[in-house]
Amino acid sequence: MNFVRSGRIIDSITIIDPRAAKSFSRVRKLLDRYGIKFQPAGGLALNLHGAGRPTFDIDLVVPAGQWKRSLDILSNVAIDREYLGLEHEPNPAALKMAEGPWVKVWPSGTTAGEIAKIRGAYKKHASNEVEMAASGNPLVNIINSKMASGLSAIDRQKDLGDVQEIIKAQNLDRSFATKLHPSVRTAFVKLIPFRRPSSVRN
Repeated sequence: MNFVRSGRIIDSITIIDPRAAKSFSRVRKLLDRYGIKFQPAGGLALNLHGAGRPTFDIDLVVPAGQWKRSLDILSNVAIDREYLGLEHEPNPAALKMAEGPWVKVWPSGTTAGEIAKIRGAYKKHASNEVEMAASGNPLVNIINSKMASGLSAIDRQKDLGDVQEIIKAQNLDRSFATKLHPSVRTAFVKLIPFRRPSSVRN
């Protein structure tokens, strides 16, 4: 898949636990074999964009229409299963791999508000309606998701910190905000470090 370079997970992003890297490699090959497109989310996606923090579990977003099929495929290699608590969850969507990590499989269209309510940490905000995506620009998707999570929940300030790390790693500026969901743009711009013009610095 275009967001994974050969060997990158293990060789360049060592903050991902080796067991999680092994599980992700196995899951990716399975989904690729059956033609199911997906995008990483959560801590895994952060690491893939150079803004890592210790990551053990794996979050994936699959097309809503292929959610059940994805769960059926991955259940065959799981050693344990739990429900995420989403409405209309066809089968347990949290799957424990033999290596130890849990793989949480989210359907595209799941909103930040839904996830906050599941955790009992919901906070009303325009970003409640930001949806997880299984296609499109992976960098835009993870920033939209992280910003919305931080703004939609009372206990996810660390997600805004994660975005700051992405900003540094990817050297993003204010213009990137135009690519994001309207409900998170203002908050995103506030996270951009102030940079004095070169003429002032000199």
